[in-house]
Amino acid sequence: MFIKSMIKGLFFNMNPLFERNKHDIIRYNKQLIPIVFIFSLVTILIPMFFSLFRPSMLETLSAYLVIFSVIMLLLILFNFKPFHEKPLVFAYTFGIVFFIFVVYLSIDRFQSRPAGTALIFFVVAPLIFVDKPYKINIYLVLMFIIHTILSFQYKTFDIASVDLLNTFISLVAGMLFGRIFLVTRLKNFDMHRALLIERETDFLTGLPNRRSLFEYAQKDTF
Repeated sequence: MFIKSMIKGLFFNMNPLFERNKHDIIRYNKQLIPIVFIFSLVTILIPMFFSLFRPSMLETLSAYLVIFSVIMLLLILFNFKPFHEKPLVFAYTFGIVFFIFVVYLSIDRFQSRPAGTALIFFVVAPLIFVDKPYKINIYLVLMFIIHTILSFQYKTFDIASVDLLNTFISLVAGMLFGRIFLVTRLKNFDMHRALLIERETDFLTGLPNRRSLFEYAQKDTF
């Protein structure tokens, strides 16, 4: 049953759902992005703290401080009204900033090891916000190509080959699960919208019912 619903989700046409639920999608992104920023800041603080006591991690402290400062700046800017109306700009900017940090860890700091943080990035990134699948996929594929080129440029061929395979699997998994989660979210938005319409309109006439008129009058009074 799960596999059947998963396959349906992969080929589901989401365009009508996007068109019907534009406002809910924007509101969802506005609410989620500050939470993601704050969670990221807290997550970065943990290795920053431990790097103070471990000489092997001390070299990465400056990188952690830079990314912490940039994300904090994005969080502050997002609270200003002109920027608050463009949540996707901040979502993609956040992704680029984090990807640069991932590249630093994978290509520069741990050059002799297969990529680790990059695998998490490609799986988690598509799950963070709601946008058209083709935009998210193009964004991820570009990141994957950049990481692969740099990996073959600065790592040994064997390690770069392992990186290529692992990151490709993570990329495909991220795209698949991202699409399934996206379909689920959009269906939830659509269900909520339908319930709201049913609650506020008369079934026979399609006009606002007494309940919605009372709510509108209360808002207008206050």
